[in-house]
Amino acid sequence: MRYFLPDYITVTGGCFSLIGCGICGFAVGIMWPGTFSIASDIMRKGGTALFALLALAGDLGCGGGPTIVGTIADITKKVSAREYCAE
Repeated sequence: MRYFLPDYITVTGGCFSLIGCGICGFAVGIMWPGTFSIASDIMRKGGTALFALLALAGDLGCGGGPTIVGTIADITKKVSAREYCAE
């Protein structure tokens, strides 16, 4: 599968996806400091436990999110990755 951007740029699906993930990472990376700041303003006496729970939630999200997406992809797959990349 190929994605066509402007006439002079043609990007394969894997490369396009990797670039998109990188841009998304930079875009949402700025949200963590804001989350910590808002949480510490709302829960003034949260202390170390507040930041430990936020770190735990981040770890669970980073570990569980891709696992859930991968499981759904495995359940719903119709074409193997080898056949997809051969296009």
